Amino acid sequence: MRVFARWAKSLPTPIRMVRYADDFVILCERAEQAQKALAEVRAWVEENGLTLHPDKTHIMVRGWYGYFKHADQWIFPSLDGFIRRRLRVILRKQEKRLGMGKCYADHKSWPNTYFAALGLFTMTEARMSAGQPR
Repeated sequence: MRVFARWAKSLPTPIRMVRYADDFVILCERAEQAQKALAEVRAWVEENGLTLHPDKTHIMVRGWYGYFKHADQWIFPSLDGFIRRRLRVILRKQEKRLGMGKCYADHKSWPNTYFAALGLFTMTEARMSAGQPR
């Protein structure tokens, strides 16, 4: 495992990983990076006469959008609304006010544009941009 770890760090784009005895997890920011890392690992493993366990070898996309991206598109606006509502509840609590963040006054105090200006990632926008050619 140490030889593999040294190899992973020596690549032009080093592979960040966490080791667990004879297992490991490779950490990537994007799915494309994960695909490339998996291809490099497979090549190294085969060159060294080893095999990856097919039941334990996966690429997992982290985050809400990665989890819901295969859902029907109607789910995204309702999830985005739920997330903003929960954020409004947090903001209300910071002001020592009770409530569920559903009233017009809350929406007026913290409109959707407020969260967008802070850089809130919306799944609706992510879905639209994922459908666009790059």
